[in-house]
Amino acid sequence: MPYELVTNRAAAGNPGKPKLPTPSAGWTGTTVRLLFGLIWAIDAVLKWLPGYRHDYLSNLKSVAQGQPSWLHGWFHFWIRLQSHAPTLFAVLTGVTETGLALVLVLGVARRAGYTVGAVYALLVWAVGEGFGGPYVSGSTDIGTGVIYTMLFVTLLAFAPPARRERLSLDRFLVERWPWWRILAEPHAVDRVSGAPLVEPVVVGKV
Repeated sequence: MPYELVTNRAAAGNPGKPKLPTPSAGWTGTTVRLLFGLIWAIDAVLKWLPGYRHDYLSNLKSVAQGQPSWLHGWFHFWIRLQSHAPTLFAVLTGVTETGLALVLVLGVARRAGYTVGAVYALLVWAVGEGFGGPYVSGSTDIGTGVIYTMLFVTLLAFAPPARRERLSLDRFLVERWPWWRILAEPHAVDRVSGAPLVEPVVVGKV
């Protein structure tokens, strides 16, 4: 009998005893994931607009303006790299952000997706946002990319096993294809051979 069914029946048999919380009862993490996915979906839509591709390289060059001299080499490297095919890099940006939105909204390939998302957001912060700078008198924040990175890291650290992830394709794909754990399970204990595919059953008299 499923754990949550056992605990709830036990509580029903004793009206004075409150229901015990179950591992699969919370929706907080799922809500955060879906809202974060909505943000990335909006970002992705904006990246597919013609204006983004047209202004891609000029925006990158504008970020380099005013940066300290010891960062000039860093920005010149990225400008030179992308100046030969700015449209290609703009499209790759759109593809990446669309993929991250799908990972979050569908709850699919969470381990791989959260890892890529953290690295990508950090790269956006370090290049596209110029580390949040240049930092001069009147600067008010350090940019959004590094915050996105920390949220991806938080999701990776606190994500439940696929069997307890609400509204998630990983929950079904892991049951169908156990090897999918490599892409889906954020924690090593859930990727090892023999890890449960479904919520453990409590055996005993209720």
